[in-house]
Amino acid sequence: MLAGGLPPVRLGLHIMPKAKIDREYCKGCDLCITVCPQKLLTASGTLNGKGYFTAELLEPDKCNGCGICYTVCAEVAIEIVEDDE
Repeated sequence: MLAGGLPPVRLGLHIMPKAKIDREYCKGCDLCITVCPQKLLTASGTLNGKGYFTAELLEPDKCNGCGICYTVCAEVAIEIVEDDE
């Protein structure tokens, strides 16, 4: 693990970290949406089981896994996972 709890990037294996949002934990505060440097997060148009419009990743293939959204999420609804390309 890297500082901040981010997984390592395995050079040569083409494994890139990506943000993954757990819709059931998300409370739709939109903090992650405002801090995403690539503007890849948006409010979804559907409610989760708790009645919140949750965040969603617009273009997962463009996410570089920087972890800023993960850092600001008070509900621990976002994790950075390794994604095989």
